[in-house]
Amino acid sequence: MRELQSVGEEAAALPRAGVQLSEVVRVLLKTNQHGQTSEAEIKTLIHQANVRREVAVNLILDMKRLGHPSFIGADEDAVRARAAALPEDGVPPEVLRVVTLLDGSEKINDKLLPQKAATPVDGRSDAVEAGRIFAAPRPRGVVAEGEQALDLNQTQIAAMRRLQDELTSDAEKALRSLEVRTGNQLVDQFQPLYFAVAFCFCFKFGTARPDVKNEVKGEARDSRRAPGAPQVDIHAWAAAMQRRVESQFRRGWNFGYSIWNYIFRTAVNLQKNVYMYSIPDESNPERRRPMTGKEVLKGASDLLRALDSKYADVSGELKAVKGDLAKTTRRIPGTQEVRTTMRLQTHANRVCYGLSVFLTFSPSERDTALMLRLARVRQSDPSLQSDRDRSFQSWSSPKLDEEFCRLSPEALLEELPDYDGLRNCAASDSPCADAFGSDATAGSLHGHFQVFVQCFHQHTPLSQLMKLEEEGGVRRLFQKYASYSAHARRSVYCRPDLWQEGLRETVEADWPEYKDSSLMLSRPAYQTDASMSPADWKARFLEVDVEELQQRKQHHVHLPGPDGQRQPLAHCQDARDPSKCKSGFPRDKALVDGTVLACPGLGQKFELPVKGKRSLLGVCWGPVNEPNLNGNHPAFLAALRCNGDLQLPYRFPITTETHSDSLCEENCAGRQAIRLLIREAQLTQAAQAGNACDYMNKRLAIARAEIQEWQRGQRDLAADLEDKPVGYLAARSNKRLITDIYSRGVCRGAVECCNLIVNSGKNDPTSAETIKTAPVTDISLSFGLRLMEAAETGEPWPVEPRRQQPDKRDFGLRQTVSRPAFWTFYGSRGKDPRVFELSAFEFARHFQCAVARHPRKVADLGCEGEEEEEEGDEGRNCGAEFHAYLTDEGQKIFARLRRAALLPGTHYRVKDLGGEDWVALSDGALGQTFRHDWVAVLRRRPNVPVVQGALGSRCDEDTAKKVLLLFFPWTNDPSEATSRVPYLSSFKAPGVKTWRHALRFRLLRDGFPTEEVKQFAQNFCFVYGLRQAGGVARRMFGSSENSDNEFEDEPMELEEEDLLAAQATRIKGAAQPGEAGGEEEEDAEAETPEDATAKAQRIARTEQMFQLSKEVWGGAAASGEGDPSFAQHYADMAAKQAVEDHDELEEAAKASREKASKGGANAKEGPGVSAVRPLVTKAGLLGWLEAKRPNLNAKQQEILALVVERVLIECGLLAPEESSRQSGEPLVWLLHGPPGAGKSHVLKYLRELFEEQLGYVQGIDYEVAAFQAVNAADIKGKTIHNVCGLSADWKAVDRAVSKEVAKRMGLWRWLIIDEVSMVNARLLAQVDQRLRSAVPDVAAWKLDPSANSSPPDDLTAPDPLADYGRELFWGGAVQGVTELEERERCKDGWWNAVVDELRAGHLSERNWKYLHGLPVEGCALSDEERASRRRVVAGHIDPRLQEAKFKQAPVIVANNDAKFQINKDRARRYSKESGAPLRWAAAADRPGLALLQTQACDKAARVRWLQYHDRDTGNLCGTLPLAVGMKVALTEHLDRSEDKLLLRGATGFVHSWRWPPGARQPTHVYVKFQGAEWQLEGAPEPGLYPVTRQTKVWFLDGGRPKPVLRISRTQIPLVPAYAVTAHGSQGKTLPAAMADFNVDRWTDITFGTVAGSRVRSREDILILRPFPLWLFQRGAPEGPELLLKTLRGEKIDWVNYREARAPRAPCQQCKVVKPFDYFADAQWDKARANLPATCLTCIHKDGGACKRKLPSNVERLRCIGCGFEKVEHAFPRAQLRQPRAEERRNCIACLKNVSELTCSQCAEVKPLKEFHLSALTLPWAAACQSCQDAVRGKARRLRAGWEKCRGCAAFLPTSSAVYINQRCPNRAADRKRGERTCLRCKRKWSENSAEEQIRKRFCPKCR
Repeated sequence: MRELQSVGEEAAALPRAGVQLSEVVRVLLKTNQHGQTSEAEIKTLIHQANVRREVAVNLILDMKRLGHPSFIGADEDAVRARAAALPEDGVPPEVLRVVTLLDGSEKINDKLLPQKAATPVDGRSDAVEAGRIFAAPRPRGVVAEGEQALDLNQTQIAAMRRLQDELTSDAEKALRSLEVRTGNQLVDQFQPLYFAVAFCFCFKFGTARPDVKNEVKGEARDSRRAPGAPQVDIHAWAAAMQRRVESQFRRGWNFGYSIWNYIFRTAVNLQKNVYMYSIPDESNPERRRPMTGKEVLKGASDLLRALDSKYADVSGELKAVKGDLAKTTRRIPGTQEVRTTMRLQTHANRVCYGLSVFLTFSPSERDTALMLRLARVRQSDPSLQSDRDRSFQSWSSPKLDEEFCRLSPEALLEELPDYDGLRNCAASDSPCADAFGSDATAGSLHGHFQVFVQCFHQHTPLSQLMKLEEEGGVRRLFQKYASYSAHARRSVYCRPDLWQEGLRETVEADWPEYKDSSLMLSRPAYQTDASMSPADWKARFLEVDVEELQQRKQHHVHLPGPDGQRQPLAHCQDARDPSKCKSGFPRDKALVDGTVLACPGLGQKFELPVKGKRSLLGVCWGPVNEPNLNGNHPAFLAALRCNGDLQLPYRFPITTETHSDSLCEENCAGRQAIRLLIREAQLTQAAQAGNACDYMNKRLAIARAEIQEWQRGQRDLAADLEDKPVGYLAARSNKRLITDIYSRGVCRGAVECCNLIVNSGKNDPTSAETIKTAPVTDISLSFGLRLMEAAETGEPWPVEPRRQQPDKRDFGLRQTVSRPAFWTFYGSRGKDPRVFELSAFEFARHFQCAVARHPRKVADLGCEGEEEEEEGDEGRNCGAEFHAYLTDEGQKIFARLRRAALLPGTHYRVKDLGGEDWVALSDGALGQTFRHDWVAVLRRRPNVPVVQGALGSRCDEDTAKKVLLLFFPWTNDPSEATSRVPYLSSFKAPGVKTWRHALRFRLLRDGFPTEEVKQFAQNFCFVYGLRQAGGVARRMFGSSENSDNEFEDEPMELEEEDLLAAQATRIKGAAQPGEAGGEEEEDAEAETPEDATAKAQRIARTEQMFQLSKEVWGGAAASGEGDPSFAQHYADMAAKQAVEDHDELEEAAKASREKASKGGANAKEGPGVSAVRPLVTKAGLLGWLEAKRPNLNAKQQEILALVVERVLIECGLLAPEESSRQSGEPLVWLLHGPPGAGKSHVLKYLRELFEEQLGYVQGIDYEVAAFQAVNAADIKGKTIHNVCGLSADWKAVDRAVSKEVAKRMGLWRWLIIDEVSMVNARLLAQVDQRLRSAVPDVAAWKLDPSANSSPPDDLTAPDPLADYGRELFWGGAVQGVTELEERERCKDGWWNAVVDELRAGHLSERNWKYLHGLPVEGCALSDEERASRRRVVAGHIDPRLQEAKFKQAPVIVANNDAKFQINKDRARRYSKESGAPLRWAAAADRPGLALLQTQACDKAARVRWLQYHDRDTGNLCGTLPLAVGMKVALTEHLDRSEDKLLLRGATGFVHSWRWPPGARQPTHVYVKFQGAEWQLEGAPEPGLYPVTRQTKVWFLDGGRPKPVLRISRTQIPLVPAYAVTAHGSQGKTLPAAMADFNVDRWTDITFGTVAGSRVRSREDILILRPFPLWLFQRGAPEGPELLLKTLRGEKIDWVNYREARAPRAPCQQCKVVKPFDYFADAQWDKARANLPATCLTCIHKDGGACKRKLPSNVERLRCIGCGFEKVEHAFPRAQLRQPRAEERRNCIACLKNVSELTCSQCAEVKPLKEFHLSALTLPWAAACQSCQDAVRGKARRLRAGWEKCRGCAAFLPTSSAVYINQRCPNRAADRKRGERTCLRCKRKWSENSAEEQIRKRFCPKCR
């Protein structure tokens, strides 16, 4: 850096001052003195920033006199002149910024002092109290390593006494300060005050600095050190400094942070790099020139761009960074991404060691002698011993893989060392005992541990409990666990009465400091008193010591608030409800005397969580006698003396033996089968264990998309440093780069810095944050899976990425060696019996890859004292410590050269037989490359394999593939393969097609290699959540009868009463009796009172419809004797011939569907293939057009003429200019008309034209499509999605068009879309794009892509396709419209008038009364006519309901809830009136894993799922009624063949079914489709088709953006066809219909039109219940009418139209004209008064809403000036408040056209500028500025007749203006006196309150 700074840079101008100094030094000082901090106080607070001017000058001049090169150019006069800007003795103000954020408020204090009951910190104290704390620190004993002979407690007491003696041994020597002098008197460095005070005065500069290696000179020694002194590198030095005595006291606040920053920067500066200070000169290649500033800055930018390229993952593969630098920081200690590695390692331990106990301890800052640095920060920690010694701290026992629970007590004593042995271990040369005091900046952190306790649950699936059930062992085992849980999670007080009677208040009064208590700092004497009896010791332990610790450390503190009610602490509050504790305390309802098993009933009673990852179902709970006591192990409390928590994940199934019948009255044990109960317990157990692992490794995302920000920062820096010297510029860029890459977003405390420093020299990035009793190794699955895919497909094996590393066998040669990757290494392990049958998981656990050692010098030859090998030449020239021997050629080279580069396989070869602890690799094709350089060496301790990529199995195939790859042995050498260890390509036996069956075959034949491997595979599946369905789980973990590991749920048996309950219909959003709310409303946003009211009204309206349905089709039918027509229909259907060959019929249906899917149904002859097409002539076409058709009106004939004209142009028989359109462009036309106007009738004649006159073929030359399948079937067409190959899911990305679809679309000449009003703009744009891409450019019928409309260029818009689709209609692509006016369907004039009124949204009151049969004033109609107009039925007794046509007529409703219920009621009615037996098919629901883990999936829940309507459940009914002859409709597309077109909505009649005995549903239902001409093979008659069961997925939380609660449903895709929604009835002509017009206000306004226009006369429709008039007086939508005007070519004033909907005004700051919803209410009031206003964007510059929500009920008023109806916001308030406003009001846009006004006082006409701005809005009272100035300065009593507005300050005459509260009409508020606006529902209400009362902000309803 010094060399860089010297390049091209003159001497720096020193001393730095002012702005230049602030660029180098910046101090942020936070204080709570509200800006009153004095200069003297600042000097005291930040003495490090104090500057003395004269001292700075003298230092610079001294350096110049000493000849320092950086100060040679300093000029003394200039230095003194610049120093004048520095303070004489103080802190330069430019470097200081005082932040007065600490204002003492409770909110900020809570953030600075994170109070949690587990780890409280000291409260705020004054200066006197703080001084007392700092003056009396609690010392800790400091002893040399390896010499800890005393107990820790004795050491602390001794240190305290030494300090006390030193300070107070002599009264005359009372120590007020410590005087430090130089001299020859030695000072004991191991007394507590030494390093804290005297260290910095006692050593010369440089004495304690480390030895930094000089990479250029190769030196690492300080010349001033003694030759015999040991070398101290930077890492050892930093670790030693952190462990010095000064770290024990509250000193050095920034020491740890500075040291870690120094280590990181040193690592950056000393790393190997390529650098240059000069580059070749382009003008003279033989010379070099220095780099310019721009080149340096460009280099920095290039480095940042390189960061955004690729990185190497754990498998060595290169992957894109994509702006997330966190991906590249997994190997950098201290980064948050290391937590991801820690999480994977934690889960990997679960795979090896099974189920774990979650332990947490939380040392507080003040009250513990324990700190997190105890947690494995010493290199000498026994648990971190290196692999050089196979013993564990000189102990070979206990064995790490021994299962202690299976040993006898005698054997266990032999395995475990005694107490004295453990003490000797701790007193060895490398002890583990290392306790430190709390650092002032450490804070209070948690320590989380996963402890693997050997017990029944560790590796044993809960399915084994079923074997214990026979012997009554479940109860005994549960009792043992209950006893253990009660002790391990002690949650009781011995004397709870004392605690409640006053002790609690006493203890909480001292919380959180407990200043006067030494309980948490002391070690009670009883712990080491061997003379106490066991009973006394236990009583002292539990009843005294542990009890007192529980009261202070385990008691969950909720302090009383101002109102006396206890409130949670700030960091314990629930985010959703701050008045509640997020941990669930106090648990008043969960008190219990004994240990019970938590079941759903007790969960509800005790208010315990029974859903989600924190579910307590199946856990041992209790005993608990204090609601605020958190359970913990008493031994942890007594030993650690701090807060702790122990979570036991062990679960038991809720059976009759474990259920607590005395406390729970629910039948929790009988809700499910025992196997399902065990499975549920297993799932919750695994979920809690996984949640604990994720929680202990939680992380925050950092560095995401930061690279772009860094690049922007570098560009800004380059602009600032453009004129700076090159050296300065390079230094600043380098510093910015380092700071950005490492420091951005990383915040850490002193403890973290300390751990990072101590572990900085290690290769494990997690060592600073984790404790591991077993090392780990990584396995990447990605390449292994690629190998299996290549083996399966027969492709060449891919080459596994490998890396080169230095060959350390001889550093002098500087060679590299290629290291084999894991999968190649494992596959080439050879046939040594020690490794050959090991699986990949076992091999990685026990063996590692090591470089093969071979002789490297002459001294290695011969190997005296070593026994030679007997076979071959392997032992001739080396001993057992070498893995390879020299060949004859290698020995010759050694004889000739003392050091030479040797070639593997040529000069040295590996020993084939291996050694005691190593094996040689295979000599196969893949292993030969590495065979002589690498060997497999036995690990000293088994490693834990961390499987990278274990998550994310998509199906059983992925699961089986991973299990086979990891847990079964295989080889990559075919010559070594056996039946048990196959070649990888032979994993699948002959005839085995899938990996799932391959796994099943291996398990059946060989089983798992060992029981341990079976445990590994089982834990692997539980930990990583692999889907365990079908044969994979059953074969791995036992048969389905004895295993609970099948995660795929099975249907639950339902009783008769359950099926009866399931036949009800659940209204969406409605809570059933006893429920809190609907499931679909869970996690929804909070409802406003308006929404809640509307929802309640909708539910009540639907319930009324349910009741009406029951009365009409339930009660009447029950009392009737049946309907002869229904009975005859049933008899006819029952008499039909039955299906004889079911399989043949099913195969025929399947073949028909396959043929349709492949396009076989369209296999008609296309153009060029057909025999002969008719000759097309102009005369022939015109003759066809002019033929008389009496059933066509003029408008229908007009559209036919346009089509014929276009055909003539395409055939070249008519010139374009001679046509009516005078254009050769393809015809894009809209045929419009009211319902029943004959649009579909025109389509019939178009087909006649295309097929008979032109020889066209549908699907090839032309196509007919509709949005809905039912509409498409009616016109013999297809759906738009099908014909264009589009995805039906609008949220999904559109799939690419297939070749078949593109080829077919390329031939189309015509595309006819029926019911185009149902097609949204986005879909229309997709169709247009498909057509443009598919139709050849040479086709005459292709629309010019440049004409009229083009695809959008701005693809960043919210939905560019939708904008493009709208532009097709509004932009001119649709060339015109033909409007049909005559009604062809209905000739009833009065009913057509009613339908027209409904269509216009203006149903007259007169017709509304006629419909209801109410008296009509002035009516002269006959009684018969009036009776015929009454279409609303008079309840269920109305005789018209019994007419034959209405018995068969469908009911048209607005929602699916009513449709579903009516269908079921009418199915019952049909069964009763026809005599046909009715059977109910219940769907089979299987919940997904997420639902099983988060929701109760018991019988009640499954019954509730069956009650939802089919549209919410994947179009499959929960309960489907079936009866022979019943009318049904398809809910899914069944067969798309053109002769059948069995699409969704197609109707037929039930013919028969196949229903297996005992089954809940049939396998087949045969449906007869009337009028069908096709007949399948095996069918007894035409139109008979088998409908089979389908399985669909639906989501219980389907209303969420990303639903997760998945349910798989199996059911027959049918529904009764007795009711339909208005949406589904569009385009149909019905012989009769019944409709429900009583809909809610959210229903589309066109509902009445659609429902009423389906029939031919008023006599064919009935309205089921009365409806309010206002529903159909809300007006019609403006869009359709405007579009028709556009297509007609009428001119529309779009400016005034937009102004009428959204008035606009300019913002006075940004000058942008914006709509009124971009202004706040107060600002828009200014704008509408013609005053300057500011938009929300400019007001909320720092973020916030830039747009406000407008009320939905905005009134529209007509402007007298322009005649438009505009929203009231477009009018000035003065115009609306003037007399006779409806005759005189003008909008603000019209008023702004005025250029002059008449003064109401002087009567002169003056320009507008002579008036106040707001005078424009009230011209009748306008007063010019001259008249206003005349009265402006007068007192109020002297300006009679004038009033001054308090809002706009304008003077207006009182005679002509209306004043409200001394404000002009524009500025007066609409609110009346006493009126208020509710903050929640925004409604206004009036309420008078006394002066002293607090003003209420919520209305009475919202309170």
